[in-house]
Amino acid sequence: MIRHGLLIFIWIAAMLVFPSVNDSCVMAAEPDVSLKIDARSAILLEPITGEILFEQDADVALSPASVTKVMTLLLVMEEIEKGALRFDETIVISPEAAAMGGSQIWLEPGEEMLVADLIKAVAIVSANDASYALAERVSGSHDAFVARMNERARELGLTNTKFVNCTGLSEDNPTAAGNLTSARDVAIMSRELIKHDAILKWTGTWIDYLRNGASFLRNTNKLVRFYQGCDGLKTGFTNEAGFCLAATAKRNNVRLIAVVMKAATNDIRAKEVSRLLNFGFGRLEAVRVMSQGEELAKLPVIRGTEDTIIAQASADYYLPAKRGTQPGITKEISLSSKLKAPIQKGQKLGTMTVLLDGKPVQEIDLLAANDVGRTNAFQFFARVGRQSLKTLFAKD
Repeated sequence: MIRHGLLIFIWIAAMLVFPSVNDSCVMAAEPDVSLKIDARSAILLEPITGEILFEQDADVALSPASVTKVMTLLLVMEEIEKGALRFDETIVISPEAAAMGGSQIWLEPGEEMLVADLIKAVAIVSANDASYALAERVSGSHDAFVARMNERARELGLTNTKFVNCTGLSEDNPTAAGNLTSARDVAIMSRELIKHDAILKWTGTWIDYLRNGASFLRNTNKLVRFYQGCDGLKTGFTNEAGFCLAATAKRNNVRLIAVVMKAATNDIRAKEVSRLLNFGFGRLEAVRVMSQGEELAKLPVIRGTEDTIIAQASADYYLPAKRGTQPGITKEISLSSKLKAPIQKGQKLGTMTVLLDGKPVQEIDLLAANDVGRTNAFQFFARVGRQSLKTLFAKD
């Protein structure tokens, strides 16, 4: 038993240290200007502006296999954002969820697992049982969740997408109804999903564990380890779908989403996605829009110990642009209401919309740079009096 455990340990260590020959070639792939992708369909998208940098038969409806779970994860993350679901909530696994085949973490009926761990299992090893358990928790039943998947697809304008399950499992029967989507629709779903930054923590993890280390997880997306900057997103394979991959990577403050559908092998899909990403990174660079803490505006405050407050950027912000060009960037400030004291440092004051050539592409939170207290009645009337005197004696 000890010898068997030692062999497993040596195998894991070898996988971490020595990539296969094919894996090593992934990063070496050079961008091809002609970009004929060796797959049925493909697309390359820049998510901030929504610009399509490349497409090949991107609207053909195909089986996505487990790339289906991009939508599954999107609905789960949206529930968490709404506060209807928590990462630290415990889910009791149903017999139906435990019965899921294909990729799985071998959930048992009645087993309890945290939402965060189920998401981790879906994101890293594409666990069908974990997907089903999350779907039941979000919508009450799998069928209700699938209905919500299709409703969300319509909301996003996905014209070539129809879901019949939350996993992407199929019987590989061409006459049976299965999930359908297109490379373009997958890119749009992926763009929505990565707006929830927390998901990249899991989709970008190469190796992790569940059940206090008893269950080993290794990412089905080898680009997470072998392509610089890749931190997601979702693989898929069935005999019908072929090898599919929705990938995202970030380099030098530029993020891209690449989708390849119906490639012939795992190595081919990784190589072709790498070529797409290299193509995009070779043509785009990041232009700094503003820096974290940068003063963006002085805003008036009602009944404050100060007349104004400084609004500053909540983080560093960049926009992608074609190399050697200067994008036409403008900014507009929007306040939800007039600012009334008291105001605390770090409080959200409003938003700044960044426009690229007149089109809104980014929304930035404006944060208070300092505290502003509320005046009492005496201070308020004294200030009004001083302002009145200044107005009275002001020179034309």
